[in-house]
Amino acid sequence: MKKYFVISDLHLNMGRSSGGLHPLEDFDCDDQLAAFLDLVSENNGDLILNGDWLDFLQLEPFVETGDYWSLEGVPLAYRVGVALKKLATCLDRHTRHFGDLAAFLKRGGRVVVMQGNHDADWFFPSEEESRDFPVQTALRKALGSPDAEALRFVDTSIRVGTVHIEHGHQQCEPLNAFQNHPGIFHVDRRRSLTREFRLELLWGSRFVIEFFNPLEEKYHFADNLKPQERALWLGIRNGWVGGKTAAGFLRFLWGVGMPLAAVAEVLEAAPTEPEALVERLRDEELKALFIDRMQNDREFRRELREALDAPVAEDENQFRNTARSEMGREVVVPQEVTTLGIVRDRRELRQARELLKEAGVTAVIFGHTHHEIDGNTSGAPVPGYFNTGTWTPSLDLADQRVRERLRRQDFPLVALGDRSLFTSRLAYAEVTVSGDGSSVELKYAPNP
Repeated sequence: MKKYFVISDLHLNMGRSSGGLHPLEDFDCDDQLAAFLDLVSENNGDLILNGDWLDFLQLEPFVETGDYWSLEGVPLAYRVGVALKKLATCLDRHTRHFGDLAAFLKRGGRVVVMQGNHDADWFFPSEEESRDFPVQTALRKALGSPDAEALRFVDTSIRVGTVHIEHGHQQCEPLNAFQNHPGIFHVDRRRSLTREFRLELLWGSRFVIEFFNPLEEKYHFADNLKPQERALWLGIRNGWVGGKTAAGFLRFLWGVGMPLAAVAEVLEAAPTEPEALVERLRDEELKALFIDRMQNDREFRRELREALDAPVAEDENQFRNTARSEMGREVVVPQEVTTLGIVRDRRELRQARELLKEAGVTAVIFGHTHHEIDGNTSGAPVPGYFNTGTWTPSLDLADQRVRERLRRQDFPLVALGDRSLFTSRLAYAEVTVSGDGSSVELKYAPNP
């Protein structure tokens, strides 16, 4: 009998300094993770970090999205040198975390690192002739140089017995799916004769870099609100999102927002008036909030108008056009979605069902969505499908009880700084493989 312990979405980034957690940092569970690693060791199990272990998008050095394109017209982000500096930042800011993991490996533990959409950087190819993976090499060295069997990296999926495991970004919303996965590193067309590879720039990655990182610098809880789009709803309702920030979201929807088609109608031309763009919102609740703020908050309206009137950069135009032509056809808008209170793209469930039809697959495990699912319960949306959620704290605005609480009382900005309102659920999947077959249990690590 062999056991595997699967967790996902820790999103380590800027860590802790003398002033406390960095505004972008969400992971604050070192004690709990250390105890969890002891549990894995006691069961002689393997640890599977199922994607988004590190959040390279929220690590220094922070870089602009830029105007980088592959020969095929795929938008690109940064190069391997930036990824290595980002990893160095994380190693420096999370010394205990990586020390605990190194100790786990030293005492005989084994770790599988799965690629997520926020840590695809593990698979950056070398720009030298060695053809190795520099980011993997740097991490391996930091963890005491374990051999390839003790520390493995997987960029697609794995099968553990009859259990299929992958992060899930390729199976869920197109917002975070790479176009030609796993071929996600491309040579900049302006450097086509060199090996200067850049990472494919996902829609969701650009959303984090251009919209959420600046927002979270001011409001550190912003990306803990799930779904993330609902953070804008709450911010406009309570007045802590100003016109400039709101315009940034609307410009994103207008520019490349195909996967958010349930929220807004994509426009073919730049809006000339705020009312014209707001009127195109399909989410009636969000539309009403925008209209109310524009009518009753002159400063909000002024900032919104100025930001929307600002010229659109050429790379934004090109990104928009490429996004529409390459990926727009894959967008799935569930019929039941009428507000921003969506839990997940139903494509996740359809893809899980398809995988469960494959020969030799009895269970499927994803992460990515930050919402755990227990495929063993009688009310499971897909029997045999599990999601391990996240180890970051979140105020789940798709939870009807939480939403009702927000509606019944004033919920000022200061309240969202109260960590007691947020929950770290610490879910994991325990996979047991034996001669009798494979089984999966969704469990929760102790959280004192």
